[in-house]
Amino acid sequence: MGVAREYEMIDGHHHLWDLARSPYTWLRPEAAPRPFGDHTAIKRNFLPADYRAATAGLDIAASVHVEAMPGAADPAAESAWLDEIRPGDGIVAASIAHLDPRSPDLDVALDALARHETVRGIRTGIAFRANSPWRFANAAGLAQSDDFRRGIAHIAARNHIVEMILLPEQIVELVELADAHPNTPFVINHMATLEPGFEDVWREGVRAAAQRANIHMKLSGMWTIARDWNEATIRMPVRFAVEAFGAARCLWGSNLPIEGLMCGAARQIEMLHRVLDDLPAHDRAAIFGGTAARLYRIGGAARS
Repeated sequence: MGVAREYEMIDGHHHLWDLARSPYTWLRPEAAPRPFGDHTAIKRNFLPADYRAATAGLDIAASVHVEAMPGAADPAAESAWLDEIRPGDGIVAASIAHLDPRSPDLDVALDALARHETVRGIRTGIAFRANSPWRFANAAGLAQSDDFRRGIAHIAARNHIVEMILLPEQIVELVELADAHPNTPFVINHMATLEPGFEDVWREGVRAAAQRANIHMKLSGMWTIARDWNEATIRMPVRFAVEAFGAARCLWGSNLPIEGLMCGAARQIEMLHRVLDDLPAHDRAAIFGGTAARLYRIGGAARS
C-alpha cells in the first residue's frame, strides 16, 4: 500500500466460524440475504488460515475475535472452540462472546465464560428499527428494560467489556448504561450503523457518547456508509468520530469476512490512512493498534 508503519497493528473486530460446530442459522444455505445483501460467498467455514489469507501482507500483530451469532445453546461453546483452534501467533489474542443480558441463566453463563482465557467481554444486539432490515432485537427500547439493565449490572460486576450493535437513534440508550456503570468499558460497534439520512441524529448521539470516558467507537463495518469505504464518503463520519472521542477511544476493526464482501482489509486501511494522514503518529498508532491493546488487555502487541 505504500504506507510507512510506525506501529504494530491489531485488528479490533473480526469473526471466525466452523459451520459444523454451532448452528449459525444465518449462514445456512437457505438463509435469507442480510441487510448488506447476498452473502452466499461467506456461507462456508472461515478459519485462522482463511483470516491470514484475507489479511496477507498487512503485518497484523494480534486480533480480537467477536462473536458471530453462533446460535449454540451453550453461550460458551464458541469460546471453547476458539481455545481449541486459535494459533499461537496473535490471532485471537482476545475475544468477545455473545450473551443476552436478559438470560435467566446469566450468572451460569458468565461462570462458563470465565473459564476461557481470551474472553474480555460480551456483545449483544439492540438494533431495531420498524419497517427496516435493522432488527437485531425483537423490539425497540430493549436496553431500557429492567431485565436488560439488571443483566448489564451482573456483567459489569465481572469486569467485562460490553459491546453493542445499535443504530444512531439508540446511542442514547447506551449512554444511559454507561452512566450507570462508569467503570465498565462500552464499545459502539460499526460506527453505530450510520446510514444516509441519519447523520444528524448520529452526530448528536456521538457527541453525547464521547462525553462519557468509558465509551469507545469502532471504526468498522462502514459498508452502511460506503460499501467501498471510499475516502470522500467516509471522511466526515470518521473524522467526526475521532475528533469527538479522541484517538485513544477509537479503534479499527476489519469485520472480516463479512466486510470483505464489500471492502477488503487492505483497502479499509488505505482509505483510513488517507482520511487520517494528518493526525500525529501516536494517534494513528492508537487507532490501528494501541487502543485495542489497552482495551482488550493484549500485552506487548502494540505501541501507542
